[in-house]
Amino acid sequence: YTLNLTYYFLKKQAAGQVENKWLDRGSLYLGLSSGMAWNGWGIFEISVADSHVTGERTWSYGAFAGYQFMKYMGFQLEYNRLTGQAKLYVGDQLDYAIRTQAVAAMFKLSLPSYKGFELYTKIGAAYLISESSGKMSGSDSKAVQHVNLAYGAGIDYHITSQVAAGVGWT
Repeated sequence: YTLNLTYYFLKKQAAGQVENKWLDRGSLYLGLSSGMAWNGWGIFEISVADSHVTGERTWSYGAFAGYQFMKYMGFQLEYNRLTGQAKLYVGDQLDYAIRTQAVAAMFKLSLPSYKGFELYTKIGAAYLISESSGKMSGSDSKAVQHVNLAYGAGIDYHITSQVAAGVGWT
């Protein structure tokens, strides 16, 4: 999950123009995020006797930019970096460590705002870069890159017409 702060660069509506509920004039937005993340050891089947993982949950930070091309539909680019490392220990010896970052391109769909609250969902692709080191990688360090399906949901509260704060999950 992440806590988000978003700033919308809104375009002013022309005088006398009627607002279209589905097709808005569009707005660019920028934001920052920070929260708890999981390093993804769950994708590996680790069946080593006397092993344990530390640091699987860690803080993440990121930034995002998007364009709301319709009132309830937009496109968003995100960057996220996990601050810690997940570490696999066999006995008391460190065997492997992994650090992860991601860049994602996502379509964002939102429901009409109610009393300042707006629910959204997003789907797209994430380019993951995992830097690993240790015995399991076969060398001192190794970067693994791959593309995965990315999806998420969240809720924003519009403090003003241009500033929103919220909670999301990707």
